[in-house]
Amino acid sequence: MYDEVKSAVDFISGLCVEVPKMALMTGTGFQKVLELVTIKEAINFDVIPNFPKKSNRSNGQFILAELSGIPLILMTGRLHYYEGFSMQEIAFPIRMLQLLNVSHAFFTNAAGSVNPHYNIGDMVMVKDHINLLPEHPLRGYNDHRFGARFPDMSEVYNDEANQLWVKLSKQLQLQTHTGVYMALQGPSLETTAEYRMAHLLGADLIGMSTIPEVIVAKHGGLKTNVCSIVSNACFPTEKIQKTSIEDIVNAVEHSVQNFIEVFQLFLPEHSKNIGF
Repeated sequence: MYDEVKSAVDFISGLCVEVPKMALMTGTGFQKVLELVTIKEAINFDVIPNFPKKSNRSNGQFILAELSGIPLILMTGRLHYYEGFSMQEIAFPIRMLQLLNVSHAFFTNAAGSVNPHYNIGDMVMVKDHINLLPEHPLRGYNDHRFGARFPDMSEVYNDEANQLWVKLSKQLQLQTHTGVYMALQGPSLETTAEYRMAHLLGADLIGMSTIPEVIVAKHGGLKTNVCSIVSNACFPTEKIQKTSIEDIVNAVEHSVQNFIEVFQLFLPEHSKNIGF
């Protein structure tokens, strides 16, 4: 995979003078974030050499952008395991960020809540995760140019950034929690028993993405954070309502302005703190 990723990175490098150090991967319902930034270059995934192709819907984009004078990579159109992509394919865009020398990957997603104290629309900064996906992105041959064979996963999420996000949210009088995210493969939404299982195992959120990308980012030495927006209440049982993907998208789109308000403050302060 290294040579394939390097070819993609060479293509991207030829389109920009300087590669941003921060990357934001937008999840379901987060399209409004594109209105926040100044777009310098938008590159469709399907023109990037070796990039995994989507066959059943529109492709994503690798976007070189700027916010408050700070260069930023935006990646839209996440690759999901339930779409039929292998974990190595899901890893591909994160490996690109690694070889582009990006220092921090910030992910977003929509997630169901199995914490009875969370409400639809709340933001949650992930502090840990439980991986129940049936395949692992680091399974198989380990190319040492990407990272060590057995990366330590005891401190995956950047606590300094989590604390800053919570602080800025309070300043704006917005609700942000910190919690544990569990991933299952989908695409069917979880059963009532599965929601109860997630709660009993210590999860606060449940979803179908993000963890493979986070593992690969950690393997590659990137700082990592995840902000989830609660899209539906899944615990206790009396809170559960029949949910469609349209309901999930609508819930996130209704609340994504809160994320935008915090991110506008977060990016310049965080970039100052870690020096990019």
